[in-house]
Amino acid sequence: MGTPRGTPCLSNSACPLRTITGEEGAEGTSDAIVFTPDELIVIDLKYGRGVYVSAAENEQGMLYALGALELIALLGDEPSRVRIVIHQPRVSEEPSEWTCSIELLRQFGEHVAVQAKKCFDSAPHLSPGEKQCRFCKAKAGCPALAKHVLSTVADDFVDLTVVPKITTSRTYDNETLANLRGIVDLVEDWCKAIRTGVEKELRDGHEVPGYKLVEGRKGPRSWTDETEVGAAMKTMGLTQGQMYTYNLISPTSAEKLFQDNPRKWKKLQSFITQNNGKPHVAPISDPRPVITALDDFSIIED
Repeated sequence: MGTPRGTPCLSNSACPLRTITGEEGAEGTSDAIVFTPDELIVIDLKYGRGVYVSAAENEQGMLYALGALELIALLGDEPSRVRIVIHQPRVSEEPSEWTCSIELLRQFGEHVAVQAKKCFDSAPHLSPGEKQCRFCKAKAGCPALAKHVLSTVADDFVDLTVVPKITTSRTYDNETLANLRGIVDLVEDWCKAIRTGVEKELRDGHEVPGYKLVEGRKGPRSWTDETEVGAAMKTMGLTQGQMYTYNLISPTSAEKLFQDNPRKWKKLQSFITQNNGKPHVAPISDPRPVITALDDFSIIED
């Protein structure tokens, strides 16, 4: 991808999206925005390797482009086309590119505005699914997703009467959240059972429509015979320090060594440090003391 010398470029640019989605303060940050008299180029870096992202009709890139048009509106005439470029170096060496007209981009913006209004007006318009929910940050408070999961997974085990109460809004209260938390273990067990069941069928040679067995990521490399390799390295002139690494034993191992000599072990205890445990959600009946609200309580691990 090339651009003329002296072409205006904005890096890590926050593109305003409020006028498109209707959400106060909504914006998206593109890694780079390049604009010429004829073309607006929106560039985004994806560093993940799990899911390939194509630039073709990429809705995120198109939203960035709509926001970028607002940024450059005061700089002069509007370009005639938009180019979306996605770099995903851990998946492909070549960037993915897609070009569309400004007219097509505007039509997309009008469609987004209509759909966004539906989502804000009423939760029944939400359509949960693997693709659209994968990176959504509102999953924990989405009543449409909760109803979808419960009706699929826990139909015969859980009282679903709490769900219809919350389908007219985008979020629900903590009492409902607590109720849903109570069946998380069931949902996770069901998910694990489904994954295991599909894998077993495929391993047994039975077809499961839409799925197949493939080789996973290779494990770490290791020597077949360390003694033999060590001898070979010596003949190559490597020193002991180059061939071997040495680590001090852990406090746990040291405690075992000094279990018959508590006096010596006590001298070492002043050198020990230990991080506090991370906040952990537990039933109210758990004997451990409660932790008050934390400013950085952003990650909960069960």
